[in-house]
Parts: sequence; structure tokens; C-alpha cells
Amino acid sequence: MCKFWLATVLVFLFVRSAYATVYINEISPSTDPEWIELYNEGSTETNLTGWLLEDGNSSHNDDLILSGTIAPLGYLVFSHKEGWLNNSGDTLKLYNNASPSAIVDQY
Repeated sequence: MCKFWLATVLVFLFVRSAYATVYINEISPSTDPEWIELYNEGSTETNLTGWLLEDGNSSHNDDLILSGTIAPLGYLVFSHKEGWLNNSGDTLKLYNNASPSAIVDQY
């Protein structure tokens, strides 16, 4: 039984560390400019260079390719001109810069 609990704890720790600690914290879709705030809940700085914020429309011309870093327990805001986000509802996705990219968070 002890081995089972040890294995469970190890799997939990391993799986948790596989996910990014950056997520979409807050959005403002009906302002000018519109903005998205990201939060880094991790204990280390995260480099966002090459990460992507994608809205739910079919055009990828207005997606945001990110740059910069987020400090541990820090926030970073990215803005875009008004009209980018659909005020009545949209799907916002955050991708990391791995190849192929993986969805880190979505709202």
C-alpha cells in the first residue's frame, strides 16, 4: 500500500511539473485598446518569446506573437486595438513556443 501512495505522489508531482505555470488571468474585450493579462504562478521567470495569443476567429492575421518575460508570481498585459475580441463571446487560446505548439491555457 505504501508503494501505491508513493507512486501516486510521484505521478502527481511529475504531471504537475509538465504543465506551464502561466495562464490567462483577466481579459478586457470592450475597451480601447483591448487587453489580456497573463499570470505566472510559478517560482521562476518564464520567457514568453514566441508564445501566441489567438482569438477564436478564422483569421490568424490578428493573433499576438508574444515577447518578454513574466517574473515569478508576476503579471504581464498585452494589448490589441479595439475590435479584436468578440464582445459577445470568444475563445482565447495561449500557446507555448514549442514545436509543435501546445495549448497552455484557454478562456
